[in-house]
Amino acid sequence: MSLAPRPLLSRRSSFVRESEARQRALIEGVPQLVWRATAGGKWTWVSPQWCAHTGLSEEQRRDLGWLEAVEPDDREAAMAAWAEAQHTGRFDVEFRLCHGQEQRYRWFTARATPVRDEQGRIIEWLGTSTEIDELRQLQERQKVLVAELQHRTRNLLGVVRSIAQQTMAQTGPT
Repeated sequence: MSLAPRPLLSRRSSFVRESEARQRALIEGVPQLVWRATAGGKWTWVSPQWCAHTGLSEEQRRDLGWLEAVEPDDREAAMAAWAEAQHTGRFDVEFRLCHGQEQRYRWFTARATPVRDEQGRIIEWLGTSTEIDELRQLQERQKVLVAELQHRTRNLLGVVRSIAQQTMAQTGPT
């Protein structure tokens, strides 16, 4: 058994493999849909969660193929967000994605951060899509409840105003 140290290249290679394994475990363990893209929203890679959610294969989602999973009414907003991201350095948009098995659209928020080269140019984007469907449903219910509360409050104030006017008419000013 030799106690000679392993060559530096071998240790570095082992470190890189371990680091990649940890990164893969992290990406595959989070509930978000993780992806990589180049300029203009052309996707180069997606996590297994993306494929499982949308039912699109690796090949189908490449380049702009990922838009097939986006609700047709939301595609223009998604692409507008990509156009804006090239100028602002921030990609942030909400859209509906089709769940492949359920064949139903669910709301997601998508965000991406640019990866820059030494000169500061954007070379790619790292992004996530997080489901917010339940939050959107709760917000819609809240809007309905607030509108109902406002309506009832106006009605109640109308009754109070009417009673006050009748009382003033019967008793006169004091």
